[in-house]
Amino acid sequence: MKKILIDVSSAMPGGGIMGNYVSGIGQATIGLVDAFNEMQEIPYEIELYASGFQQRNFDFSRWKYKGHKIPVPIKISNRYPFFEASLRKLFASCDLYHITTNYAATYGNEPFIVTIHDCTDMDKANSSDISDSNREIYLKNYQRVTQASKAIVTVSEFSKSEILKYFDVDSDKVIVNYSGVNRNKFKKVSDEVVSEVLKTYKLESPFFFACSCNRPRKNLITALRAFKQFLTFEPEHIFVAAWANPTQEIRSEFAKEISDGKILFLPFLSDEEIVALYNAASLSIYVSRKEGFGFPILESFACGTPIMTCRNSSLPEVGQDVAIYVGEDNVDEMVDVMRMFEKGSYDTSLFIRKSENVLSRFTWENTAKRWLTIYSNILK
Repeated sequence: MKKILIDVSSAMPGGGIMGNYVSGIGQATIGLVDAFNEMQEIPYEIELYASGFQQRNFDFSRWKYKGHKIPVPIKISNRYPFFEASLRKLFASCDLYHITTNYAATYGNEPFIVTIHDCTDMDKANSSDISDSNREIYLKNYQRVTQASKAIVTVSEFSKSEILKYFDVDSDKVIVNYSGVNRNKFKKVSDEVVSEVLKTYKLESPFFFACSCNRPRKNLITALRAFKQFLTFEPEHIFVAAWANPTQEIRSEFAKEISDGKILFLPFLSDEEIVALYNAASLSIYVSRKEGFGFPILESFACGTPIMTCRNSSLPEVGQDVAIYVGEDNVDEMVDVMRMFEKGSYDTSLFIRKSENVLSRFTWENTAKRWLTIYSNILK
């Protein structure tokens, strides 16, 4: 039986899968391996791999698969890719190495497949927080994996178009396989669970909730400016953002609204608290300028909450005809949506029916089955 080695390094930034923040790519990796873990029969031997010095304590016990740890510091891997690849060949040999994190150290004729989630860091206009030197490093790494990989898998048609724009690869080499949403985590929860979280943060007013805030392209500042204009109508709603360290620019521009309790920035939140806030919010806000996929759309849907997002990049592929779309710079459109929810004029029952249809298409089971087909086509 042929062996697939899946890189799960991204599932453990800092303190591990449980407790500390896991990036969107890390969540995608966990979702895929969880789906494989639940399958009764897989025609391949699956093993897991974690690289990087901080992954030296990686806990593989949540899965039934054998795990390998090679704690080579990332600076060494980037400078001497053959070193880690040689250790991997020695201790975790496989028929196909599945890189889940856009790129990784490889060497020689090592057979591998890569998931490139997005090319946002290649786009200077939408990744202004990335230095030019780092962007050059990213470009070099992406160039290497796109050329040497047996196939490139990405998570949306938009991301495929970006890969074809930035890298000289054949269209047939780039395969779209949508990510899923974890319905065991993101779901409707009891009023008691929601009430406890609201009590913790002293949330008594109806609120809008923004979960993805930490980079400039997330465009939270435009949503806050829309909310500031919305406040002229003296609404009951406040704005809650899951962002522990908003920029000084934002703190200064919205100092009065923050002081008045109309805008609330929350510190690190557990997964359970995020789910409760999704459940309690009238509306989720995700007006990003560019995304390779858009997990918050599905997360909000799964928690029974409508979401305001944009028609750019991959977002309409995920939100389809259920999300509420506005222009990423159109403050007036955003205010109109906020007023609709303040008035209670949005048809929530229709949203629930339509959102379930979308959620049924974006499951990790579907994603994992598609991956098995991809493996088969490469290894045949």
